[in-house]
Amino acid sequence: MLLAIIMHFQFVAAGTITVTNLMSQQATVTIDTEKKTYAIQVNPSENLNVQKNLDNGINQYDNPLPKLNFDNSGIKKITIKRMQSDLPQIIYYNDEVVTDRTNKPSGIYAINLSKSGTMKIDQDGVDLNGIVYSLNDVSSFYAKCKKLKDMLTSKKPDFKMIEQGVNDLAQSLRLFESSDKAASLSLQLAVTRLEVDYLVNKLQIINQIKEYAQSLQSITQGLTATNVDAVASKLNNMIIGLQTVEQIQLPDTIDIKKIKKNINTLQEKIATIQHATKATDRPMLVNQ
Repeated sequence: MLLAIIMHFQFVAAGTITVTNLMSQQATVTIDTEKKTYAIQVNPSENLNVQKNLDNGINQYDNPLPKLNFDNSGIKKITIKRMQSDLPQIIYYNDEVVTDRTNKPSGIYAINLSKSGTMKIDQDGVDLNGIVYSLNDVSSFYAKCKKLKDMLTSKKPDFKMIEQGVNDLAQSLRLFESSDKAASLSLQLAVTRLEVDYLVNKLQIINQIKEYAQSLQSITQGLTATNVDAVASKLNNMIIGLQTVEQIQLPDTIDIKKIKKNINTLQEKIATIQHATKATDRPMLVNQ
């Protein structure tokens, strides 16, 4: 009985999207949830009356429509590849609340709410639960950039999750930039590229600061009378680098004050060793 209850819960928790391919060529649909990636190849709908039947609420088809099943963690990205073009349609879901004219949940928002929905693919876009997402619209990329920026400046940013999101976004943008329709999307892509590059550079700086802090800890632990001058020289270079970093806004989790405190501590240790070394090296005066 318990096993049956668990299996029933898992069945209810799973989501399903019914896919209609209104084109004359095959398409591939990929869904990325918070946990996993799911994909399906969809042939052109063989029943010529499928669209008419769907519009009239009739559920009699010559062939059942394909269904794409996914888990309960929520869709974060949908990718559609059409055979006639190398331009993929990529839609990022950024927690937007989308409703139709009757205030009914629609789009990816509705699918995440009810764990079920419909997808109708044509040449120029895709209809998801009554909301049409245009093939030539990359606004979800820009919204994804804003979401990642907000995560980056939060009190407790998950840098690993942010980095994964930025890398995925950058890869998707490269696909658009190298596609056969890149010229027609040039303005949108240029604006989005600025935002993506900002995030890439910001993460690079944060990673460099982390390496900086680790290097500071390492040279502090390895400081001896033998290498004191070399450590002092390296520390001076690090101080100059830190002055440059202070000119930009960083997440609160990057504690520059702590790094400065560790620098001061190391400077004091260096000064102590150098002073002791000089005292030892002084020539002894011999009374005549």
